[in-house]
Amino acid sequence: EFDIDGNYSTEGWWTIATITGIPNALTISADGDVAYVGTVNGKLYRIEGISDAVSKDLATSDSLSVIVKEEIDATAFNGQAITSIAIDPKDANKVIVTLGNYGNDAYVFYAEDGITFTSVQNNLPKVPANP
Repeated sequence: EFDIDGNYSTEGWWTIATITGIPNALTISADGDVAYVGTVNGKLYRIEGISDAVSKDLATSDSLSVIVKEEIDATAFNGQAITSIAIDPKDANKVIVTLGNYGNDAYVFYAEDGITFTSVQNNLPKVPANP
């Protein structure tokens, strides 16, 4: 970001959330308000209120802010690496997550509400889903 005089400035960058683990997949909703971050050890985070975070005071996750971070209960992911995340462009609550790692029974999960994921593996081959 550059200031009014054209000088580089870091004033426009701030942390909106912290996560545990190594991020492996990230996607942001079409309206820029919701983000999902998946890690190599199968943790999934939903961060919302991003479009309302127009200042550092509103965006900083350790203050009262518009940003809401939630660690999704990803028990169903069996600790598998999250390889990709896709959000329906018309509804940020409809999300598909694909997983990696061999030797598992499910690699594709879907949530209608953005929080409760169930396998939609059906008759797909039982192999890691890497984009």
